[in-house]
Amino acid sequence: MVYKDPNYVKKYRIKNRKRLKENWKKWYKKNKERVSKNGKIRRKQLMEQNPEIVKQWKRNYYLKHKPYVDKKNREYYEKNKDSILKKRKEWFKNNKDKITLSKRRGSRKRRSILNNIIELFTQEEWEEKLKLYSNICPSCGKTNKLTLDHIYPISKANIEYMVKLFNENYISFPMVYTIDDIQPLCRSCNSTKGGKRKWVVL
Repeated sequence: MVYKDPNYVKKYRIKNRKRLKENWKKWYKKNKERVSKNGKIRRKQLMEQNPEIVKQWKRNYYLKHKPYVDKKNREYYEKNKDSILKKRKEWFKNNKDKITLSKRRGSRKRRSILNNIIELFTQEEWEEKLKLYSNICPSCGKTNKLTLDHIYPISKANIEYMVKLFNENYISFPMVYTIDDIQPLCRSCNSTKGGKRKWVVL
């Protein structure tokens, strides 16, 4: 339908706002389940099809309404503290591998920042390398829990690397480690090796 006045619909809604609102409430009351079901389906589809957009939208909303969101989260936590702690405990119990990997990744990241190094290997690549050794230390041959060892010790590798490249004209240049620059050793052998450059052949 074409109206002579392009703003007719807008004016009509403003003029009959109260009546339209009441009609909408009556319709929603009769069709609440259908609206709720369709809304949940559409939201689920939107989140599945556009995860990055939804993630960004949530972040922007949080930053814009931070005090309000924090307050609501605290209130929800206080009301549902027991159930939240119970679910959290169950999740930790069922995801020990994820937690261990996350802790190791975080620990190495902090160490990398402190020692000005760059590690160009993933946690998955390190786990694959561990499987090759079957928890047997290649240095002493004992079956033990293996730890990550940098063949070029990070305590001195950065300095030696800069001397070699720049003839003792020290420039802030981080040492780069790939999966081939690390090896698994047991804690005892790793501690004994200390700051020595020692490569153990598989």
